[in-house]
Amino acid sequence: MVDTWTPVFNLSDKDKINKQTLNSDRQIEYVISKIASKNQGDFVKRKLPKFACDIFRKISKSSRKTGHLHIDEKCSGCGLCKNNCPVDAIELQMKKPVWIKNECVMCLRYLHLCPNFAIQYDNRTKNHGQYLNPHIDSLD
Repeated sequence: MVDTWTPVFNLSDKDKINKQTLNSDRQIEYVISKIASKNQGDFVKRKLPKFACDIFRKISKSSRKTGHLHIDEKCSGCGLCKNNCPVDAIELQMKKPVWIKNECVMCLRYLHLCPNFAIQYDNRTKNHGQYLNPHIDSLD
């Protein structure tokens, strides 16, 4: 999914994003069809070697920490981030979001929902933009 790791992927090219979303939709439909027909087997098309997975896990573990997040001066304290957190890992303190580190799954939904784009991951997301999946039609 194109929004999964915004600090790495640039979301400013709308055509590229639409193409990736369409490809993701096709892959999801394929998986759904395999599940619905109760097919058994390994249907993963893009596999990584074990050593590459091990390296990715190590990097991912250190980078998926809420300590990389910061709120800039554009935060209005609207609470959309808190209200839409799928694991209730955000509290508002003095009208600013604070992450409960042990609970946050780093889905980055809050970053994409923020109407002022005030939530950032280090200095990596400011130029990458925000993205909302076109299949999501209502949020608080």
